Amino acid sequence: MRDTIVDVFDDREFDRFLADQLKYDRRKYVANGAFIDVVEEVIRRLMQQGRVWQLIQEVALVRPLRQDVIEIYRKYAEAVLGGAAGAEVDAKVRAAYEGLGLSPPVRVQEHGVPMPGIEAGPVSGLQALVNAGLLNLDTEQWRTLWQRRERCVCRVELAGQPLGTGFLVGPDTLLTNYHVVESVIRKTVSPSQLVFRFGYKKLSNVEISTGATVRAHATNWLVDASDCSTGERAGTPDTPPPTTNDLDFALVRLATDFGNQITAATEGAAVRGWIEVAPASPALRVGMPLLILQHPRTAPLQIGMDTRAVQTCTDARVRYATNTEPGSSGSPCFDFDWNLVALHHYGDPAFNHPRYNQGIPIAAIRARLTRENKAEALGGPPP
Repeated sequence: MRDTIVDVFDDREFDRFLADQLKYDRRKYVANGAFIDVVEEVIRRLMQQGRVWQLIQEVALVRPLRQDVIEIYRKYAEAVLGGAAGAEVDAKVRAAYEGLGLSPPVRVQEHGVPMPGIEAGPVSGLQALVNAGLLNLDTEQWRTLWQRRERCVCRVELAGQPLGTGFLVGPDTLLTNYHVVESVIRKTVSPSQLVFRFGYKKLSNVEISTGATVRAHATNWLVDASDCSTGERAGTPDTPPPTTNDLDFALVRLATDFGNQITAATEGAAVRGWIEVAPASPALRVGMPLLILQHPRTAPLQIGMDTRAVQTCTDARVRYATNTEPGSSGSPCFDFDWNLVALHHYGDPAFNHPRYNQGIPIAAIRARLTRENKAEALGGPPP
């Protein structure tokens, strides 16, 4: 908690934050000193007063897009829930439980005293926060990030026929599924037939932008690739279970540095950029939201979202409830802060009664590229 706060604020911002959000004059209680020591002492004193939950919730409110802040909020909420569920519920735990907005007030049964009905009266703090992992977001920042990601997603076409979805991960590199471009990998079709169409989307109810296209590199088009598992090919994805050697991806080199070029006015007239495959990817966890930018049934760009999407996650696969359709293979999956977390590749083979869609954790793909000494093909932070 201390390290995150030191990373989020500087010393002056922290003092203003404490005064404005917690009505806490730091200088009255904690002497000046090294910022990290000041933060640690403030946390210690607030813990003694049973108010540290207020500090956590207010940091989450002012920095809602920070994954490290969200993780601290989630972990603390779980700790509070665990304490409140026990037989001994003290006043500080009850106050934290209520203040985090996780429940109506907790009342402790006393021996021999009738228990009145529980009323969900007003409580301070985030009383309307039903899903602690889904905080409110700054609209302009969130919309800007959405637009930046959108510019990086394309429809994959082969010999004039749409196949799936892909997305830029560097100025001249693109990620999609192995099975989307398998015929080119196996050399039954020439890579010269590969076309990637960006900005293919609806502009209005009737107008559709055909976007801009780029081709694969003429000779060194394939940087690296990994097939899906034998079970997934057979329609039995859990038998045998996939491993981190079965990643169903293709990293494609483009003919130009398309990510450094300026987009058309229909896409914002900005540097196109790319989506970073970060060295430390955000953690996948059960119950987290998932957004997928995709070309379902080869249609103009669409977004699928589910605020409680993730069902299971391992090092090799993540399953989720976010909707996809044929043509969505190769789509990028994001958390609610638009961080790349997975590559969509598969749907429940029980297609009449599907229970899940499935992706490859992006951390597994990054690890594979690092082992193969090919991670330099990724673009790092975009412009």
